Amino acid sequence: VVSSLIKLLDDENSLLRAAQALGKLGKDSDLVVNSLMKLLDDEDGFMRRSAAQALGKLGKKSNKVLPLIEQWLKVNQDAENIGDVIDALWDMVAFK
Repeated sequence: VVSSLIKLLDDENSLLRAAQALGKLGKDSDLVVNSLMKLLDDEDGFMRRSAAQALGKLGKKSNKVLPLIEQWLKVNQDAENIGDVIDALWDMVAFK
């Protein structure tokens, strides 16, 4: 299931739902986390938000996500989607 969803991240028509499903599944493999991290830089705002939300869900169960989000924030302080990433970070730490 996870490998099929990862492949769907390359499909413009399925990308959003695939990201949401990966967050709900809670599989925190390096492949899943890295694929979602790449989407934080996507041109589409809905896609960035979905990736951030999925990472937020994964981060509640995994110690892998938080350091990557912190690193991303340091590098991308002027990114227009930083609010979505901060919301994901807040979800990880506030509701654990």
